[in-house]
Amino acid sequence: MNRKADRRIIIKRAADWKRTDRVKKAERERMLKLHNQGKTLEEIAGKLDRSERTVSKQLQKEKQSVSVSGQDDSIKNHDIGIFKISNSIMSEESLLDFLWPLDGGPPIYYYKKAESVARFLNFLSFEGNQYISHEAMRLCNNLCDALRKLGAFLHKEFNDPDRAGMSNWARLIPEELSSAYYAEGQDPEEEPEIYWKCFDELQKLKDTCKVCLQQYRAYIRDTLFQ
Repeated sequence: MNRKADRRIIIKRAADWKRTDRVKKAERERMLKLHNQGKTLEEIAGKLDRSERTVSKQLQKEKQSVSVSGQDDSIKNHDIGIFKISNSIMSEESLLDFLWPLDGGPPIYYYKKAESVARFLNFLSFEGNQYISHEAMRLCNNLCDALRKLGAFLHKEFNDPDRAGMSNWARLIPEELSSAYYAEGQDPEEEPEIYWKCFDELQKLKDTCKVCLQQYRAYIRDTLFQ
């Protein structure tokens, strides 16, 4: 695969993503609605896959071609393409922007900030959107697994402060306390043993995401962009 062909592929991918802008806008509105219905990040990702399917089919064809040729340059170009597209969906900055409020007191989970995480997981869930490099795939999978575990925790232990479910954010209200909190208006931080146990678990999950992100991006930087 020569440079001219690579350029045509990149231009085509960019055009594909531009054509999905209107779809993405509608899906962003749908995502907030799904969050308010109690859906997890993984469940939401499954709902937001229309634009990713088109790109996945194209990348799957390219991956099959690369596997047959076995050329190192083609493998590298394929993996660079996977990184660039996935990075346009969820950059390092957007993930850290999502994780940062979880450090607060109380930790806050903003639904809109989770959108890029759900799209990132969804994009990489397709077979055609996998890295060919074994190490890149392993580190990327580690990051995805960490994000899914964090998402499951947020869905379980964070609750909308508005009983009508109309807020665009949630705070840490452990599952064991949520009924009493809503019924009596209690502050969950007044239950130190349960609350701070969940808080510590949250920090571990969040820190794992950060470590996996650093390892993944460091490998990509040192191997694909040298």
